[in-house]
Amino acid sequence: MRNTVQFVALAMLFLATSVIGADQKKDQLDRLNKALLGQVMVIRNFYVAPTLTFLADGTLVNNGGEQDWTRSELEVDKIRFESNSLMISGHKANFAYDSANDDLKSLPQKQKASVTIQFQSATPTDQEIKTALDHVFVRREELESVVPPDARNLVRVGGPCPYDAATVPKVMSFRGPILPPRVISNPDPVYSDYARSAHIEGNVVLWGIVDVDGRLKCARVAHALGYGLDEQAIHAVKQWRFHPASKAGNPVPVQINIEIGFRLY
Repeated sequence: MRNTVQFVALAMLFLATSVIGADQKKDQLDRLNKALLGQVMVIRNFYVAPTLTFLADGTLVNNGGEQDWTRSELEVDKIRFESNSLMISGHKANFAYDSANDDLKSLPQKQKASVTIQFQSATPTDQEIKTALDHVFVRREELESVVPPDARNLVRVGGPCPYDAATVPKVMSFRGPILPPRVISNPDPVYSDYARSAHIEGNVVLWGIVDVDGRLKCARVAHALGYGLDEQAIHAVKQWRFHPASKAGNPVPVQINIEIGFRLY
């Protein structure tokens, strides 16, 4: 089964009312489990060693081994607190490009792996945990800026783009001979669980190019909503099919903006 790389909206972990003591830790662990179990987390600085220990500020304590962005993923199987540490364990996973779906995918590996984050206190606050996770793992919106330059086109939300956008006409600039594309099939996006649980609603605006084959290429987020909904919108529009734009009876690629609404009923 294909596993899509997930980038967890870490802010979602700590929306509940704070409590204290043992109840606080249990509550934190419940939310961490709900958000992270089964997800693939990308380790900041792309360390590939199977066992990594960090301070809460992101400082690496042990030898991280090589640094390779394609091999620095952890598929989370178990989360626990131990003394003043948060321990996240699971199996290694590798990035791969799925050309059929124009997207990144994660290939699970058999090798076990773990990340330990050490806090100064045995009872870190919600904000301290969130900040530490941000220091240790890469957020989706950061990935393009931190991978090697020759990989940036590949990891952009929506995958690589076969066009120079400057050469493709925009919908709003159509004049006379160019007929705009028409939607033939537009399946709805799926609500991410953590956005639904937080009652997040709003619109994601995507930019892309409707190619001559009627598929949306080069999809990018023009206006983000977060909480995993941007990725769900991208995934949905990749399934859309269009009657392509045409000029003098011949199909031509064009730029368009698409607004995807997320509403809870």
